[in-house]
Amino acid sequence: MACEFPRLDERFAGLDYRYGFFACDTNPEFKVGGFNGIGRRDHQTGKLEIYDVGAGCATNEPIFVPASQDSAESEGFLLANVYDANRQASHLVILDAENVAAGPLAKAYLDHRVPFGFHGNWRQN
Repeated sequence: MACEFPRLDERFAGLDYRYGFFACDTNPEFKVGGFNGIGRRDHQTGKLEIYDVGAGCATNEPIFVPASQDSAESEGFLLANVYDANRQASHLVILDAENVAAGPLAKAYLDHRVPFGFHGNWRQN
């Protein structure tokens, strides 16, 4: 499986960490470019969870957002843009970072496409 854009809970950058998040290509039947899955790897147990973004859809870098500043590692959310070729527009998916395979807690639909090259970090003040 091809994987790209590895991320972690940024509060653990430079430290030992247990959970990693990434975009992946599980070889979908209808490839529209990019990656069709968002994954979570438990580096301690080796467990892998994947959320498939759907037929005709592709995603890029998932961003981890902790539930609070003092929440446990991986307790929070994954945010990722998904391009839907069926609608010719993008949407934002919000996943429970501790239960990625369950699918989105919410989706925010846009009326336009967000390019696959769009990357960024967000900071709460």
